[in-house]
Amino acid sequence: MDERQAQIKEGAGLEESRVNTDLVEFLRKWSTPLLLVLVAIVGAYVLKQRVDDARQRNVDSAFAEHAAAMSGMGEVSPDSLRAIAENYDSVPAVRDMARLDAGDAYLRAAISGVKPGAVVDLEGAVENEEDLIAADERDWWYGQAQEMYQAVWDATGEESGRPMTSIGAAFGLGSIAESRGDLDAAGEWYATAGRVAESAKLPNFVSLAEQRSSEMVAVADRPVLISSVNLPTPPENELDRIRREFNRQSMPDLDMEPLEIPDVFGELGGDADDAGDEPVPAGPALPETPSETPDER
Repeated sequence: MDERQAQIKEGAGLEESRVNTDLVEFLRKWSTPLLLVLVAIVGAYVLKQRVDDARQRNVDSAFAEHAAAMSGMGEVSPDSLRAIAENYDSVPAVRDMARLDAGDAYLRAAISGVKPGAVVDLEGAVENEEDLIAADERDWWYGQAQEMYQAVWDATGEESGRPMTSIGAAFGLGSIAESRGDLDAAGEWYATAGRVAESAKLPNFVSLAEQRSSEMVAVADRPVLISSVNLPTPPENELDRIRREFNRQSMPDLDMEPLEIPDVFGELGGDADDAGDEPVPAGPALPETPSETPDER
């Protein structure tokens, strides 16, 4: 008993009381800053998650609008694609795709002479004459296409890490230069497309660039494409006339003219009335049928 009491340190209670007091003072001094730091970390994490979700929704919306603009049954609208590129400038993939597609639409309109969205029948006739592009107006369409392709090339270039986009812009700019008759500039752009394709190890596009460079033709030397509505009407032969008359007579219209049958016998040197008087040559005689079978005999 005396030994245990001797082991009790004098003033131990006061030391424990001092430790508890220091802990309380520490918590009183630093608990609020630590709590604020913890709240800031949690708030930053939540904010980052919301920003990432908003960015992902923006990307999804950009791809959805581009797909909707390209999924129409008729010609795509370059103005709609241009608007998509401007609205989603923060999404480089969709922005550049929309500009390339808009440039293609402008270029097709300039080459064909028909505005995008025009109603054209199977024979090549345009329903509304206002949808035709005059020869002096085509340069404006070439300019719009060049603006789209050039914007893509400025954003990508040869070292952008997106070779397919760069190749598409280079081919587009080369096509415009070739259509305008500037074969030297067209050849340079095709060579640039070939270099980008070679660096990206895309041999098919390298071959395509070489082919486009070797097949360049000035606009003045190109053949003129004529729609079927501008071709002269071919003469109607006798067989087509008979078929047309037969089809017309087969309709239940009593006021139609009677069907005219051509004088075939007259063309052969005879007469239709005399054709029935001529004797018909008899064919070979058939063997007589036996009256009894071999079994009956």
